[in-house]
Amino acid sequence: MQFTSSSQQAVAIDNLQSIRESFCQRAILSKATNIIFQSWSAGTQKQYAPYLKKWHDFCSKREVNSYNPPLNTVLDFLVSLHEQGLSYTTINNARSALSAVILPTDNVNIGSHPIISCFMKGIYKSNPPMPR
Repeated sequence: MQFTSSSQQAVAIDNLQSIRESFCQRAILSKATNIIFQSWSAGTQKQYAPYLKKWHDFCSKREVNSYNPPLNTVLDFLVSLHEQGLSYTTINNARSALSAVILPTDNVNIGSHPIISCFMKGIYKSNPPMPR
C-alpha cells in the first residue's frame, strides 16, 4: 500500500485496526501483518472500514466478542443490513470485511461458512444486483 503522507497512513491504519487486532489474536506477528496489509489496496481498506465499524458497534451493544462471535450474531448483523435496504453487493462487501476480522472456526472462514453462503444466496435471489 502506497501513502503520500503520514496523515493518510494514520487514517489507513486506524481503519484497519480491528483487522490488525484480529491478526494479533491469531498470533500473527506485526511484521507479517504489515506485509499482508501491503497486499490490500486503499480502495479495499476504504470499502471495509464502515462495515467493520458497524460490526464492532453491533457486537458491543450485544456484549459479544467481535473476533469470535456465534454464527447467529453474524447472521443477525447481515439481516440488519438487509433490513436497511442495502444491496446484495453491499452486504457481500460487509461479509468480506467480517471474514477479515472474525477468527476461523474449524478452519472455516466465516464468509465461506455453509449457512452464511446459503444466506447470501437467499439475499441474491431476493434482491439481485442491478446491471451497471
